[in-house]
Amino acid sequence: MHPITARFLSFSSSKKTLLLLQKGMPVDSEELCFAEAAKSRLELAELILNSKSSKPEGVQRALFWLSLKATLVSLQQNPMFIPIFSETESALLAEGATAEQMESLFLSCLFEEAYESEHDFSVFDAAFVLESIQTLSHLASFDENKLETLRLDFEKNIKTIPASQQSIFNTFFNEFFEEGLEIPSEKHIEALYAHSPSLDEAELSAFLDFLETKKMIGPLRKQKLLSKALQPKESL
Repeated sequence: MHPITARFLSFSSSKKTLLLLQKGMPVDSEELCFAEAAKSRLELAELILNSKSSKPEGVQRALFWLSLKATLVSLQQNPMFIPIFSETESALLAEGATAEQMESLFLSCLFEEAYESEHDFSVFDAAFVLESIQTLSHLASFDENKLETLRLDFEKNIKTIPASQQSIFNTFFNEFFEEGLEIPSEKHIEALYAHSPSLDEAELSAFLDFLETKKMIGPLRKQKLLSKALQPKESL
């Protein structure tokens, strides 16, 4: 989890910063990022300001969203991230994405790193987030025509998978297209196992290798998905 996300998930930290901003007091660089996040969703900032604790309905959601948005603001100013954001934004804009849609996709990458990845919450996995954002630029133009091309490539190149398991491609992409543009994730692997419980390590590894060659996932995500899938099935 990014330090800014962790800091502003705290009700006291967020409210203190909002009060400083309200009074025109000096704030640090992280608080400036939070200020920009608050300006973009004033109703959430007001909810926090008017609350005495994190218990009232909606306050936790406000803290959750604003802390991730503050982190996004910070990363979009980070020299290591600027080129990747620029590349991905250009690809998404070329496909007609709105600013709101792009923000939602970027926030989903931060959410996954913060809450869904199995690592120490006190550590920010910058490499995984960078890889995820870059993957979005490759997925931006993905459509049904490209899906059919991938299907043909898969059937041609993945010789090690038995004919009975060729349906994993259809199972995966049916789930993949269900909610629009998104990065292949754990839920897609869950769908594979729900459809094909006998899917073994070699078959899954071959399929993930295929996705990597098509730039639909990066090496870090591939390893995370494979590691998670090899845990007992009930944990998936």
